[in-house]
Amino acid sequence: MIKLLDIWRYSNVSKIDAIEFCLTPKYRNHKALAFHSLLFLAAKEFIEITKRINSIEMDEIKLGSLSEKLINGHYHIK
Repeated sequence: MIKLLDIWRYSNVSKIDAIEFCLTPKYRNHKALAFHSLLFLAAKEFIEITKRINSIEMDEIKLGSLSEKLINGHYHIK
């Protein structure tokens, strides 16, 4: 999550390529952890993962509803 927030904070993009993000780590177990983290964050609504047209492959990562509330100060983690 920290790496994703840094990307959104220090660049002017609103979307991140999901495949590229998962393939960035050098080692296989780090790639698996990145993918697992994306699924966990999507389940908790911190991020949204879109899929490519006519495919089940991941496409983009966007800020989810809880991340926007957290950034704007309307949500507190318990």
